[in-house]
Amino acid sequence: MTKMKLFALHCIMLCAFVVLTASIKLRKPHNLCPTPRKTPCSVSSKLNCLYTRGILVGVLCARKEKPCEELWQSVCRLPLIPKCKSYRRECVCSCVETGPVKRPSISQERREPQAGTFL
Repeated sequence: MTKMKLFALHCIMLCAFVVLTASIKLRKPHNLCPTPRKTPCSVSSKLNCLYTRGILVGVLCARKEKPCEELWQSVCRLPLIPKCKSYRRECVCSCVETGPVKRPSISQERREPQAGTFL
């Protein structure tokens, strides 16, 4: 009798879980690029946007085959270059610095370990 009650309880819990999870709506992912109202992109195009210092500078539609960085090269002036993150329906770009990478010099002096220190 106890096993029958436990089985019934499990069935009720399973049914309640299925009903609750089926009614939960998935949240639509927020687009990083705002969609232009006047000229929405066609199916063969991708929405491209450029941010500089967190401010939206430009939005345009371009063919999906064209690299995103090419679109914004004229906007980002040296020493800045466009750096983009491409998604399925949009491409988000930002102007970043192209400064040289600082590497430690190889010809550093080797110091003798002082007394009481360990390597």
